[in-house]
Amino acid sequence: MQKLMLWSQSNPVPVLVILVLISALAGTQVPGLRIDTSIEGMMVQGGPDKAHYDDAMAKFGSDQMALVFVKDTNLFTPEKLAALESMVTALEKVDDVQEVESLFSINNFKSVDGSLNSGPLMDWVPETLEEAQQVQKDALRNPVLQGNLISLQGTATAVNLYLHDTSGRPNFMATVSKQIDEIIDPYRPQFETLFQTGQPFNIRSQEQMINDDQKVLVPMSMIVLLGALVLTMRSASGAILPMLTAGTSLLWTVGFMVFFDIPMTALTSIVPSLLIVIGSTEDIHILSKYLEGTQATGTKAQAIEYMAAKVGTAVLLTSITTFLGFLSIGFNEVVMMREFGYVAGFAMAANPLVTVLIAPLYLRYFGPTPKKTDAAAVAAEPTYMERFTSALAERLIVLIRTQKRLVLGVMLALGLFAMFMCLRLETDNNPQLFFKESSPLIQQVRTLRENMAGAWTLFITISTDEPGAFKAPENLAHVEQFTSFMDEQGWFDKTITLTDYIKLLHREMNNGEDSFYAVPPAAESISEYLLFLHRNTIDKFVTPEFDDINILVRHNVPSSREMLAILDILEAKAAEIFPPNLRVEFTGTTVLVNRAAHSIAKAQIQGIGFVTIVIFSIMSLLFMQMKAGLLSLLPNLFPVVMLFGTMSLLGVPLDVGTAMIAAIAIGIAVDDTIHFMADYQKEMRELQDQDAAMAATIRSEIQPVTCTSIALAAGFGVLMVSEFVPVVSFGGFAALVMVVAYAADMLMTPILLSSTQLITLWDMLNLRVEKDALAKSKAFAGMRSTQIKTIVLLGRMIEKEGGQPIVRAGEHGKSLFIVLDGEARISVQDQNAPKDFEVARLGAGDVFGEMALVEPGPRTAGVEAVNSLRCIEIDWEGLERIRRIYPRIAGKLFLNLSRILGQRLKTTDEMLMQSRGALQAQVERRRTE
Repeated sequence: MQKLMLWSQSNPVPVLVILVLISALAGTQVPGLRIDTSIEGMMVQGGPDKAHYDDAMAKFGSDQMALVFVKDTNLFTPEKLAALESMVTALEKVDDVQEVESLFSINNFKSVDGSLNSGPLMDWVPETLEEAQQVQKDALRNPVLQGNLISLQGTATAVNLYLHDTSGRPNFMATVSKQIDEIIDPYRPQFETLFQTGQPFNIRSQEQMINDDQKVLVPMSMIVLLGALVLTMRSASGAILPMLTAGTSLLWTVGFMVFFDIPMTALTSIVPSLLIVIGSTEDIHILSKYLEGTQATGTKAQAIEYMAAKVGTAVLLTSITTFLGFLSIGFNEVVMMREFGYVAGFAMAANPLVTVLIAPLYLRYFGPTPKKTDAAAVAAEPTYMERFTSALAERLIVLIRTQKRLVLGVMLALGLFAMFMCLRLETDNNPQLFFKESSPLIQQVRTLRENMAGAWTLFITISTDEPGAFKAPENLAHVEQFTSFMDEQGWFDKTITLTDYIKLLHREMNNGEDSFYAVPPAAESISEYLLFLHRNTIDKFVTPEFDDINILVRHNVPSSREMLAILDILEAKAAEIFPPNLRVEFTGTTVLVNRAAHSIAKAQIQGIGFVTIVIFSIMSLLFMQMKAGLLSLLPNLFPVVMLFGTMSLLGVPLDVGTAMIAAIAIGIAVDDTIHFMADYQKEMRELQDQDAAMAATIRSEIQPVTCTSIALAAGFGVLMVSEFVPVVSFGGFAALVMVVAYAADMLMTPILLSSTQLITLWDMLNLRVEKDALAKSKAFAGMRSTQIKTIVLLGRMIEKEGGQPIVRAGEHGKSLFIVLDGEARISVQDQNAPKDFEVARLGAGDVFGEMALVEPGPRTAGVEAVNSLRCIEIDWEGLERIRRIYPRIAGKLFLNLSRILGQRLKTTDEMLMQSRGALQAQVERRRTE
């Protein structure tokens, strides 16, 4: 990323051409963006469940239903029924309506003077009040109609419209819903209550809310972003950059969606807001380091180079982890979540690419002007945010230095409690949960439930390989026993099947006596009753060969958890009631949606596991030790554990909204951790003191980390104004995760890092040393190239030009030096000579100052560079860190140093012995003279 940034700065014309061409191509795709709010997006496509659903729909017709609810105290009067008939006639002409079920289409079976009347409930609209009231009485007498087409009070009715897409239009249900509203609107004044509900209205409401959300969430996200930038930037030009990068990335993302035919759904609709807010975090880091660069260098070009060097690696890593965090959601089998993962993943990959191309180019021409570098001028200019973060940094430094165990203990206790609560976390998946309690749709659902059966349907099919099996009394008795069990439990509003019609006919054939409302035991009676039933009356309940029977269930169970629990009980009961030759299956739109909840939980585990493994691998590879991978994970898994624990504590289920947070949170939260670790590694190489390096890192990172966390929390918080409950939950809990992640990054990360020292792979690859010379060095004897580089990177790098001193004679010393390249001279002071006396020359691989490790104190000689020279400085604390982090390398280094010290001591002893011998010889000569 660093090289790409510098290339962008140096090549503005090619960069601009590339950006314009890609943006123009994406712009041509924008008109093709479509909205899809179909319930199929919440299902798992393919598999045996979907295959059985398609088979059941082919045999018994569609379960997709629109319902028009009518309520009026004087409903059964000639005037009201005439208006109702007019409306039903118009509804029958709506496109894609397969069947209209109403009081005007249903047959009524009743005993009249000892014979069975099987005509329509109404041959014509009643002309008198008495006739209308008789229709009401007949309807209430019919158990099949009760709760289905007429309320128990006789003041409400429903018109059930079963839909089948024959036009192939996208979002045909939303179109059907609009047509229904256009038809019923003129009739609203004629009834006390009149509205439509069901799947088409649900889908249309979602579509409207998506449009409304885009009008609110995107502008609010931009306002929040500008607010965050006001806290961090000190010029208006700096605040424009995130708008450019976010806008360009959003255009590319829309083009991607249209090109791959991915629609705007309840989830993908929040990507623009996420892109604006999440994408801005890197802009904040870039602008923050650019401003630092203006103070340190004084020119825009040098400030951009400074910025690129500081954030290049971190931007690359954070873009990878954020991209993978969102892409991991694509593992989900639920279509809506999978599409969100693909779109958000692309957006999070496009944004950093756009950012590293635009940012250097923009800052080159429009970046804030470099500031004066004198300390007085800089000190006089701190903003409120700078003062706040500076004070916060000092408090954090003191807390971390003095209360490490307490801080870790508290966070560990919270994490363990949250993990315990996670065991109670449940999953849920229901389209009704998309809407707030105050929404018109939920209010209408409640009104419907108070009067009629719910608008959601469930098919329970019983199949056999024997034609005519469901004309047999024993098989129908099993069906009756099963439906009676369901009715007794009170889970569902209404169950209707073939046995209900047979029981009704049996009762009416016996003078309407209620005691005969049962399946007759004789096969002959059943065959006789079936002759009265027209095929179009029972085709939703039994196949023409009578080898498959269907129980139509109408319900308003809002929770997939509750529905799945019910289905488990029903499966066990079915196994108990039905013989092996009768196969029982549960299907329908709601069943597929509810069963997709299992996929949500499965994908959550897969997504978190995938992101965790990838981040661990990347960080371990980057910092060349598994410990670094573990240290980077702990502060970022902690917020996820706290998220699930909080959700469980509040009774919030894992659904299509909340299921996205964990994997996303890990990918985003690791952003600040990477910046922190990369900065700490640079400070540690310079300062060679863990406490000092940690303090410097906190002071350097506190402002961008605080500001990005505020921007993320506020940006996610914006989503809470959405009308979609999953989006509200996503926004609220994601904001909470960002706050917890901030606390973990500023407390847990420094404490964990304070026990280690980091080396990056980039430093290892970019380090240039004289391999042959260093390999022959006594200090590096027996070491491989990577081991030598490791020691070099753990030491403090010193660079000197010719004539510059490295150490001075007489100054206090406690460290040794190893020459990497260049040449140095060792000199000692001679009182009888005007200049220092050179005693030795050093080259690559030579060691000096090693005696200071054994006995720190004044240096006995000075060392200066003869030409351009690089060397590393290692003190005893540095050697101890090498021993702790890389014990094998340390073992070889200690052995080599001990040999060097031994050789030096031996040489010193020999020199002393020679000096003593010479002195003794001189004394002897004088004595003999």
